Order: sequence, then structure tokens, then C-alpha cells
Amino acid sequence: MASQIGFKRLYSIQLAIAAIATFAGSFALLYLYQEAGFSYMDLMFAFPAGFLSWGVVVLLAGKHKPFRLLRLGLLVNSLNYLFLVFFVKNLPLLILYNLIQGFYLGLFWLPYDTVYFRMGDKFKTAFHSSIAFLSYPLMNTFMPFIAGSFITATGFRMVFSLASFASLILFVLTGFVRYEHEIDFTFSKMREISRRIRSLLVIEGFWQGVDWIALPLISFYYFTSSLSYGSFLSYIGLTGALASLILCRISDSKGQRRVFAYSSIFMLAALTIISSFTKNELGWTIVRGAVSFTAGVLGPFTVSILLDYVGKAK
Repeated sequence: MASQIGFKRLYSIQLAIAAIATFAGSFALLYLYQEAGFSYMDLMFAFPAGFLSWGVVVLLAGKHKPFRLLRLGLLVNSLNYLFLVFFVKNLPLLILYNLIQGFYLGLFWLPYDTVYFRMGDKFKTAFHSSIAFLSYPLMNTFMPFIAGSFITATGFRMVFSLASFASLILFVLTGFVRYEHEIDFTFSKMREISRRIRSLLVIEGFWQGVDWIALPLISFYYFTSSLSYGSFLSYIGLTGALASLILCRISDSKGQRRVFAYSSIFMLAALTIISSFTKNELGWTIVRGAVSFTAGVLGPFTVSILLDYVGKAK
């Protein structure tokens, strides 16, 4: 029997997908580099394909019942983990893997985020935006360490197979959720909503696009085992979680979201440049912790500013 979605039920879906992603997704590049034998250049060349397919989803989404898209994304995610570990053996297949990954990201997160921020005005604050962003840092504090231990004991294949199975279970469970409203995901609608903070979104998106591929590839130089790499990811997850909660609560009391957001951008730029000059594992760990702390602030502020504008436009 289907049940009406509420905030707790909705957020439990996000926690589940965050657990899957930080357990297995965090190690995809490490697997492709260490075990599948792809070079740094291969990985950097194939990575942008995911943004292309993500963009296709945004452009073509139209009007849909959000959970249909979301569940399709979960199914794609489940199949892509199996595709990764059993079939990605050359560069064209690596590009295809990244394309499929982009489709999953668009199909799942576009409807999920829209439903989340329609839950009511009480969620339209930086603190409650930080709750939306908290799931990944929270799961990142322990899931990579657990996965690293699994990989050391059983290998990558077991971890990715478990992630595929978990995504499939989540696909089945979300079939019991009832959310009857259609939502307009057309590109022109989203472009109009975001026009007043477009520059902020572009800057944040550019930094994330570079950092998502640069962070793991550089970290492989310092952390050569799955366990040490997982421990490192758990550490930066903890710093991001703390930042997201503490500073966003301060922002709500001060009401200076834009100041905090742009300050975070400048801090991220400075810390990212500093990180390129680190010479050892300790220096990289300290600076990347600071980067994670700052990044944990930027995302919630950006969303909160957007929601402020949407609220004023109504």
C-alpha cells in the first residue's frame, strides 16, 4: 500500500543514497585507476561526459511526477555499478560509464531536490538547507572507512555489487511512496528561477566540477591503499558536516547569506591554490580538511539565497 511522503521519509531516501554513494561511489575512481588500469589522462578525459548527460536530463525533463524520474535514476544507478565492475575495460566504455552516471545524477537529484524544498517554508533557511547537504558529509564520516576495510578484505567487486543491490532495494521501496503532484522541470522555468544568482551557481558549479576529479586523483598520490584513502575521506566528511551545521545556523541568526556565500567562494579559491603546494600527506590532509569545511558552507548558502528569491517572487 502506497504511503504519503513526509519530510522524515523523504530524508531517509537521501540518507540511503548517500550511504550507497560514500560506501562505493567514493572508490570508483580508485578502482578504475588501481585495478582497471586507466591512466590519469583517461579518467580526466572521460569525466566530463557525466556533465553532458546530466545536462541532457535538465534540458529534456519537462513535466513529470517526480518519483517516476527518481526511481528511474535509482535503477540506472544500480545497473551502472554492475557495469563499472564487470564491463568497463577500455576508454569508450569508461566514457559510457560516465554518461550513465550523469543520467543517474540528473534523474535522481532533480526531482528529489525539488520535492525536498517544497516541503514547506520552515525548510527555507540556511540551516535547513544545510540538513539537505549534511547527508553526504555525515555518511562520509564512516562509510568510506568501512568500504576501505571491505575492499582490503574482499576486493572492489564485492563493494560495488553490494551498492548495486542496495540501490535496487531502494528502487523497490520507493515504489510504495505516493506523491501525486506533477512538477514542471522545463529548462526555461528553472532558468527563470535561478537568473538572479546565476553567477554564484556558475562559480560554484565550476569549482565542484574541477574538485570532484582533482581531489581523488591527487589523493591517490598520498594514499595508496583503500583503507588509508577511506580514512582520509571520512576525515574530510566530518569537517564538512561540522561546517554545514555550525556556520549555517549563524547565518540564519545574522541574515547575511550572500556575504557568507561569496566569502566562502574566496576562501575556497585560496585554499584550493594552497593545497596545490602541499608536499606531504599531513599537509594535504590539513588543507583539504579546511577546503571541506568551507565547501560545507557554500552549498547550503547558495540554495538558501535561491529559495529567498523564489519566496519573494511569489
